[in-house]
Amino acid sequence: MTQREALQLFEQRKVRTVWDDEKEKWYFSIVNVCGVLTDSKDALTARKYWNKLKQRLKEEGNETVTNCHQLKLRASDGKMRLTGIADTEQLSVKINLPYQTNIDKNTMANPTTKQDLLTAIADGYAKLNEQIDKMSAEEIAAPFSFTADPKKCGARWQNDRCLRDLLTHLYEWQVLMEIFVKNIREGHPKDYLPDEYRKNYHEMDRMLVEKHQNTTLEEAKELLAQSHQNMLDLAGSFSEEELFTKGYFKCTYTTTMAAYFLSVTASPYLQAVKLLKMHQKNCKRK
Repeated sequence: MTQREALQLFEQRKVRTVWDDEKEKWYFSIVNVCGVLTDSKDALTARKYWNKLKQRLKEEGNETVTNCHQLKLRASDGKMRLTGIADTEQLSVKINLPYQTNIDKNTMANPTTKQDLLTAIADGYAKLNEQIDKMSAEEIAAPFSFTADPKKCGARWQNDRCLRDLLTHLYEWQVLMEIFVKNIREGHPKDYLPDEYRKNYHEMDRMLVEKHQNTTLEEAKELLAQSHQNMLDLAGSFSEEELFTKGYFKCTYTTTMAAYFLSVTASPYLQAVKLLKMHQKNCKRK
């Protein structure tokens, strides 16, 4: 196996990676990725998050831990040390957030107050609707072509074949967030992902999209509008301390509740806008 080690920047932070020529895929340092997704202040905090996740996954009998590969990558002190690595698909299983939680630094900063959080959620939704309004009837009706290549759209979105799928996909993630908050409020907190999806993680997004094959586009818009408002209401019901203290709720581990809200609202809204712009360009090339 021929490998090539490299540093890549994600959210302006370094992530150690290695390219496997035989499998033709990148592998990423799990600790580094945890640091980016949880906005950890240092490597030690990111490592603690990963250690807690490993412990929980082992208790559940999850094979993603025992199947975790290790390679020697260059550490911050310049020495080659063994570290856990995973490809993009494996990372989705190991890390408990549905989407990347950091907001695109080119558009807005990460929220640090409740008002900032609510504004980020509302602005992201407004940008999504503005993009949809810019699309012609033909572009809205046309099936997505970029989903055939996960490298272009990301593995999370490859099951979305049209605008209806994209909107209902967002809606279903927000429904899971509603259940997540409901369990916390009722005093029996559980992980964000229910067992039925955790055990079938690789098929989960397809399962979510397939639930709405008989849903119309207008119905999809109404569903997302309602779940979006629910996200605003729920986020607003938490105190600043509850939202921005890492690990305030045990089921968020070393992540904040605000990060969970962002991961199903502002962050995927902005990703969806980029995908729809890509779809528009593809339509114009035809």
